[in-house]
Formats: sequence, structure tokens, C-alpha cells
Amino acid sequence: MFQMAVLVDTSSGEVNFSSMLNPNMTWLSENQTAYSIDSDIREFLKFQRYVSIIIPIIFSLIVAFGLAGNVLVIVVICINQQMRSTTNILILNLAIADLLFIIICVPFTAAFYVLPQWPFGIVWCKIIQYMIYVCAYASVYTLVLMSLDRYLAVVHPIYSIPYRTQQNTIWILLCLWGVLLCGHTPLLLHSNVLNYVTNNENLSACLNLKTVTDQQASKIFYGSFFVC
Repeated sequence: MFQMAVLVDTSSGEVNFSSMLNPNMTWLSENQTAYSIDSDIREFLKFQRYVSIIIPIIFSLIVAFGLAGNVLVIVVICINQQMRSTTNILILNLAIADLLFIIICVPFTAAFYVLPQWPFGIVWCKIIQYMIYVCAYASVYTLVLMSLDRYLAVVHPIYSIPYRTQQNTIWILLCLWGVLLCGHTPLLLHSNVLNYVTNNENLSACLNLKTVTDQQASKIFYGSFFVC
């Protein structure tokens, strides 16, 4: 079982990992908190080497196939006006959400596993963490809307005709994106670059620091994400 330690300076926003001897939290000063966990460095580094090889390969395949497939869907629907039905508009939105995720999030998530330090800066760190969840929710709830659209088309084909229009579909999608973009703004505040030391090596990572430093906030954040 490996364990690490986190040293958090809440005044500067920096977070540092250091050697830890026990799992008990101790206060170092007014603005610093230490989280300590026993570690088996050798096993962790061995596992990390495997991850740094396998994950980029998998993510590269996701980018290649996802980029080609989603771009093709977008081009076909945009070029052919007769294909702009409510269902295809939802499919177009799904392709856009997935394409944004593939372009913005996947390559930099892969870099997290390969590079020992986050080289893209704090601003891009905040954008990546923000867009990961916005695009994930957009994809999921577009699928929900597609299911609702199919339900209305099959179960209430006549009654739903006035409601299943292109204009209504576009307005619903704009509202969806508006809610997601506004609702995830706290991530822009809580995400930051985490600086830490492991095995006498200075490392850094892009994380949601709120979930790292506050266990209750972590449970609420990931629990609500799972439920929603």
C-alpha cells in the first residue's frame, strides 16, 4: 500500500506533496495542512511507468477515431439541409460535445500521465478541468434528450408534432449549454496546479484542489457527478 503526503498553503494556493509517516492530519500553521500517508515508492513508480505507456496509446486511438467520426457527422448534417431533423440536430450537438472533449480534454489528460510536471500553466489547467465536466454532462444529457425525443415520436407521434420542431430543439440545447457553462464556474476557481515531491523529485499536476484538501467537498462533488 503506497501513501503520500500533501502540504497545502491556502494563502498562496500552492499545494505540495512531501514525505508522510502516518495517515493522521496535523496542522503545521494557520495556512498549512499536512496529509500524510505511508508509501511503497518502488511499487508506485513501477505502476506509474506502465500507466505512462499504456494510457497515451489508448488515448491516441480515442483521439484518432473520435476526431474522424465526429467531424464526419458534423460535416454530413451541416451540408445536407434535409437531414436537419430534431433527432439529427441532437446527434449534431452530441458530436460537437464529444469533439470538444476529444480536442480539449483527452490530449492533456494523456499528458498528465506522461509528463512529470504540468507545463501548460494555471489558466489552461482551469480550462481543462472546467471543460472536462461541461462536455461530459453535455454528452450525457444530449443522450437523455434523444431518448425523450424518440419516446415522443413513438408513443405520442401526433401530439408531439407542435413541440418536436427544429427551433424548439435548438432553444433547448442552448439552455442546456447555458446551464452547464454557468453551473460549472466554481471549477474555474477551485482548479489549480498541484506541486508535490515524490522520491525527491519535484512533480506537478492539474487537479481540482477543493476535492484534494476537503474530504467532505470531494464526497459531495463526485457523489453529485455520479448521481447526475
